[in-house]
Amino acid sequence: MNKSHVIENGLGSIIVGKYGGTSNANPDRVRTIADITLSNPSRRVITVSAPGNGDSNDPLQNFRVTQALRKGKFDLVWQRFDRMASDLFGHDERYDRIKREIDQTQRKAAFTGISPYSESRGEDIQGKIVSELIGATYLDPSQLIFLNSNGTIHPKTYERIRRVVKPGKRYVLGGYFGTNIDTGEIQLLPPGGTDLTGAIASKALNAVVYENFTDVNGVLSADPRIVFNPKGVEVLTSDEMGEMGHRGAGILQVDAVEPLRGTGTPINIKNSFNPGHPGTLVVDQRVSPPGEYIIGIASREGFVSFEVEEPGMARNPGALAKITNIFANEGVSLEQGPGGRNHVSFITHSDQFTNGQDQQVMRRIRSEVKPTRLTRVDNLGLVAIVGQRLEHDATHINAIMYPALSKANIRTGAHIQSTSPNSVVFSVDNCDVNKTVNVLYESLIL
Repeated sequence: MNKSHVIENGLGSIIVGKYGGTSNANPDRVRTIADITLSNPSRRVITVSAPGNGDSNDPLQNFRVTQALRKGKFDLVWQRFDRMASDLFGHDERYDRIKREIDQTQRKAAFTGISPYSESRGEDIQGKIVSELIGATYLDPSQLIFLNSNGTIHPKTYERIRRVVKPGKRYVLGGYFGTNIDTGEIQLLPPGGTDLTGAIASKALNAVVYENFTDVNGVLSADPRIVFNPKGVEVLTSDEMGEMGHRGAGILQVDAVEPLRGTGTPINIKNSFNPGHPGTLVVDQRVSPPGEYIIGIASREGFVSFEVEEPGMARNPGALAKITNIFANEGVSLEQGPGGRNHVSFITHSDQFTNGQDQQVMRRIRSEVKPTRLTRVDNLGLVAIVGQRLEHDATHINAIMYPALSKANIRTGAHIQSTSPNSVVFSVDNCDVNKTVNVLYESLIL
């Protein structure tokens, strides 16, 4: 896979790889990581997630390490890493080095308690284990990845990574964390942040490709738990991938597409259990084949709509700004904010209401906005159709989609939104989400 803009700065054409939690779940899977990485000399920088669920019959493997660390279940994690290192290395000097790392981490985590430091140790120790296995140099992201307090990547990051990577050597870069540029403390990336770590390294090194290894054969056009045997997606754009990820297709962490946007470095989503499969390429631009209406469908349940009525509401930007600020001040992010002349609706996910923010939001709207009516609608699902032809072929797509939904007795909400040229999102009742996805798949993809 050639890329014309690769800079031959003495490093050559580098492939950056990422291996997720299922790929790291037990010693045999870690050996597979080593086999894949060592099979291509251009695979010179990889990043790994903390181990995920390994064996449902083994209590020492049947948990996700990052989740356990987040809950303070430290001893179980240290035991799991000790067993993994023992299985991979016996009791040679490599095991001794990992054991010292585990012991040092255990002491410091006992001092810090549940913290960004302790939560990031799953990726850190796993990275050191994989480094020992493939004979690579471990790179500590706290020394390379610098984050602003708002979570954005500081430009210093890219220069620092370029400086430490040397020709002909292999490296493992820990995932999921970096250092706050202002405080010098460990700062976590968003959940799934190892995807973003790999994207950062790929941008810094002008990678010929970023291989993101998961446990599936790339992106599917619909959730296989909803649609039987959905088609695979060979190529999609970073915009389309971003929309699919944001709307519930959790193959790739949403933020991971951003560093590589416009760089020319494609993301190849592949399966570590089936590495010969071509997977899915995420690129800046693509040509839609004849007959393509959409590239995929994504959905998520559990949304709540707050519907505010007041004469002239949509023409009163002060009122709209006041309502959105209420949500923001309560720490609640909005998914949608559609409206009409006298009516606006604000949609958010129910998982954000951990401390009664929903009741506080409603109290504040009543007090500060004084609407004529405030209604809450629960149990909504959002369904998104995604594809770069949506804007161009909207009339034709609508002529297919809405009659099909009507025939299936599916009532879409009044919150239909075109959030970007690549997607259309609308609400349905939670109980209709699966049926809606299947109807859309049959009418627009098959």
